[in-house]
Amino acid sequence: MEKERKEQLDNMLIDCLESSSIDIEKSDASIPVTCYYERDVMGTDRCFAYKSNSNGLRLFQIALLSDNKNVSAVALSSIDLENPYLLHDLVCTGYQIIKEEPSEIRNLKDLSTEIEVDGYTFVMTHQSPRTKILDTTLFENYAKRVIKRNCL
Repeated sequence: MEKERKEQLDNMLIDCLESSSIDIEKSDASIPVTCYYERDVMGTDRCFAYKSNSNGLRLFQIALLSDNKNVSAVALSSIDLENPYLLHDLVCTGYQIIKEEPSEIRNLKDLSTEIEVDGYTFVMTHQSPRTKILDTTLFENYAKRVIKRNCL
């Protein structure tokens, strides 16, 4: 994805999502991290993103590990994305997904991990700006969906 296009989408997401700042302790240093998220459930998933230092926005989709849409809405709304401890856990989980991302993605499971929140099991998937499906990156595709349902 072109750097300018990625930055434009980053800014559009930042403008239309809620935000909260936390600190991540690492090697005797405190790293400030800004987290971005959808306050309300607007679909069958919730958007979570974070940004630290000079890194671009890291974008994730959180979806219930179930096809039941009625349960999905209840479960997704139970995720308290204003809780700093949960945000810390999500940032650390996201960092681990990105750190372990293989150079060649064979399956979306390579970009995902299961997380448990309030007794529900979710799948957290990194929307990688490097991985393309039909000439569109996962990042661009998901960013446009989130912007459409939250800002337009």
